[in-house]
Formats: sequence, structure tokens, C-alpha cells
Amino acid sequence: MWCLRYSFERSPVNIFGLIKETVKRYQNKIITFRNYKNCDMDVYANKLATAPWHIGDLFDDINDQEYYWKTLMKDIVDECFSLKKCE
Repeated sequence: MWCLRYSFERSPVNIFGLIKETVKRYQNKIITFRNYKNCDMDVYANKLATAPWHIGDLFDDINDQEYYWKTLMKDIVDECFSLKKCE
């Protein structure tokens, strides 16, 4: 908060006013990333090799196949590579 004083050249009147300053506060950004350092790549390759990818061929619609494969891949990646959050 700070004060202003206005005075005019030929006027005996002074005008005072108060101005309140506000600071806009931003939220901290949270960055989410995967940790690839502590993963055993042999376990990851084994899980990819033994995953039931062939079940996706049972679906007639290509969008259903894509959803199944994407979900299966995401589950394997979530098991092998942990998520970390950092501010």
C-alpha cells in the first residue's frame, strides 16, 4: 500500500489518496515424469513378450483394438517405470 499526494499549481487544496497493491500469486507447477533409471529392462522386455496382445484381434472395431492395446501397454509401463512428481 502506498500514498499519493496531488497538488495543483494555483490551488491551495491538496488531494491525498491511498492505493492498495495486490500481488497475483501463481500456483506452483507440478511436473510428472517417469523414472527409467531403476528399472530392469529384462523384466520389461519379458512382460512385453508375454503380454496377451493377441486378444486385441478378437475385437471387430479398430478403435476397440487400439484401446485394448493402449491400455495393456500403459499397464505394463506403469508396473515397470514409476511415476514421480516434482514441484
